[in-house]
Amino acid sequence: MAFNRKVYANRGMDSRSLQYRTSQDEPLGVQFYRQFRNALTRTPAQENYLMQLILLGSTRSDECVPAYLTASGYETVRRNRDRIEIREAELIQHLTECPRGSFGKVHLSNLPDWMDQDQFDTVLRLVNEKIARPGRAVWRYLHRDRPVPGSLDGSLVLDRELGGELELADRFPFYGIRPAIFT
Repeated sequence: MAFNRKVYANRGMDSRSLQYRTSQDEPLGVQFYRQFRNALTRTPAQENYLMQLILLGSTRSDECVPAYLTASGYETVRRNRDRIEIREAELIQHLTECPRGSFGKVHLSNLPDWMDQDQFDTVLRLVNEKIARPGRAVWRYLHRDRPVPGSLDGSLVLDRELGGELELADRFPFYGIRPAIFT
């Protein structure tokens, strides 16, 4: 019941992120329950930080958390903080104005959930125009995996195997992860 679309849209996430789900999609409650069940059963309890947080209120060790929550993950961010640039801007406008080669990596978290297919295609085409080569991209999605536009065949290569490995390492059951290389 916690993952029912009406309940979740009012308490778990902004309902606008659900606007591109269709009646053809697996029901949201069924999808999230399946993913949650898998998260609790695929990883042994000793290594399952999510199960530990839910049942115990904390993790039993720092070794079971995803890399970004570890002390070494913190140190990596701290060591590289001067190289991290955060900008608040409308994405398509910002990418349009970016000089070519001004970035080599991009993280497009949850864009497939928040954009329609045409907007997502536009973002990928703009990243393709602006990213330094070879460039790396990754995007996450909760419930809307979008195909890559055919116009990018040959210049954008998805690595679904690496995506599966990252999903296992991340250990957050609801995200799909799509890493890609712009050649």
